[in-house]
Amino acid sequence: MLVIAMLGALGNGDKQKAVAIDQENRNLNNIATHFGAIRSYLLAWADSDTPVCAARK
Repeated sequence: MLVIAMLGALGNGDKQKAVAIDQENRNLNNIATHFGAIRSYLLAWADSDTPVCAARK
């Protein structure tokens, strides 16, 4: 659910919300173990200037 929420925020163009969702849920059990790689990717995406969808250029 965390990854889906972060993807939804990124899809809506709200990069700050994606970061906030991650920060709000850092204390969930096993979150780093199971989703560390995808969370890192999504946070890097949120930190970049890359548009969410190339069709929106």
